[in-house]
Amino acid sequence: MPAVIVFNSTGQLTLHYEAELTAGVREGHAVIAVTPPADLLSAPAPAYILQVRRYACPLTSMRLRTSSAEHPLEDVQAVVLPDEPREHRYLLPPWPTAGALEYHLTWAQDPAGPAVGDAPEERVLFLVRLLAEDRQGDTQVLEHGRIAVTWTDPAPAGASPLAGPGDGRTLPAPLREAVDDLVQADAEPVPGCSHCAMLWELRLLEQAERVRELAEEHHDAAVGDWVARWLPDPQDAFREFINPCRCVRARLGARPDPADLWWSADPAARQRLDAELRERLVAARRRHVIHYLRTINAAPPSP
Repeated sequence: MPAVIVFNSTGQLTLHYEAELTAGVREGHAVIAVTPPADLLSAPAPAYILQVRRYACPLTSMRLRTSSAEHPLEDVQAVVLPDEPREHRYLLPPWPTAGALEYHLTWAQDPAGPAVGDAPEERVLFLVRLLAEDRQGDTQVLEHGRIAVTWTDPAPAGASPLAGPGDGRTLPAPLREAVDDLVQADAEPVPGCSHCAMLWELRLLEQAERVRELAEEHHDAAVGDWVARWLPDPQDAFREFINPCRCVRARLGARPDPADLWWSADPAARQRLDAELRERLVAARRRHVIHYLRTINAAPPSP
């Protein structure tokens, strides 16, 4: 099944990570977004601290970026107390004028530690806290959250759910190419994160619309009927899934796929773009279902 992306928001602290991984995956990533406390300007504390306590897996890197897309990722150094080697503390720098600080962490299994990555298994990997420290050194927990992962058995590989029209006719070149593109796209694995899965389904439905339009243009009712009766379902058990999703590089600060116009480095912009992407996907689904219903209603009754 596709990975579950968790947006665990508690106010000033938002955790973004894949909560489901395929059995055998022994490394991963998360993004910790920290927004300024409401009283930051009125009564600022001497220090704000991001505390990351690790459990099953160690951190392999920790990088910082502001919400600005132009700001590069920078490695940050943790303060590790001698009596708490599993606890990493990061002194927060001044916040940007808008948005959040983003901490990008990666983790991997410790070869010397307990094994992780079997199915079914759930592990709490990290406990995350936002602390305020006063001049006397006393700390107050402002927000907290956890990063927990469940490993699942991979979905069995299956055949493509869509085959081209089987009447053996030679189709006009534009229509044939559009049909081939749809069959090929439908056979591709479903991305493991919710954002890329929506993109995958939207592109599939838009390709189906292209086939329908060309079928009407070339007066090919058989191909029009074929594509209208196809109902894509990303949750079909026979589909293969990419897990972890390949877009991990985008969430770790690299430039995303230039073709993905629905992704932004700004968390607020990402939320808005995701909402627009969902609306466009729902509209594409609705158009396809309308064509499907028209097709089956127009079909002659079975003898």
